[in-house]
Amino acid sequence: MASVTKRCRKCDTVKDSGGFYPDKRRSDGLASYCKQCHADYHQQAVKCPTYRHRMREQRHLLKYGMTFEQRALLRKQQDARCAICADPLQGGRREHLDHCHATGRVRGLLCSECNTGIGKLKEDPAILRRAVEYLTPT
Repeated sequence: MASVTKRCRKCDTVKDSGGFYPDKRRSDGLASYCKQCHADYHQQAVKCPTYRHRMREQRHLLKYGMTFEQRALLRKQQDARCAICADPLQGGRREHLDHCHATGRVRGLLCSECNTGIGKLKEDPAILRRAVEYLTPT
């Protein structure tokens, strides 16, 4: 079988298929940029102060259909507090965009502890009610 070659759109170099990452979305099954150009781009991108911000926004847009501005509005509507415990949200990895796993609908912003808690209780209102009953003094 003959080796497949492809021209990198960035450096304009012809390389064999091993020089490109796979990409199922493309007709030839290979990425547009060679592995070296991809690595060079990534090295430059991570140095950019807005890179993480853009990647987070893109992830939310794709996963939840939400822009960064919509997330900021939600944060403002919640007065920058957790929707469950009302503690101040600290941002970053400690702030979670809570959503229904069945429907994908965004419910609100939670702190790490509340997000973990409802996850551990399987997001089941019946289990949560039993937990409230258990914690309520008799």
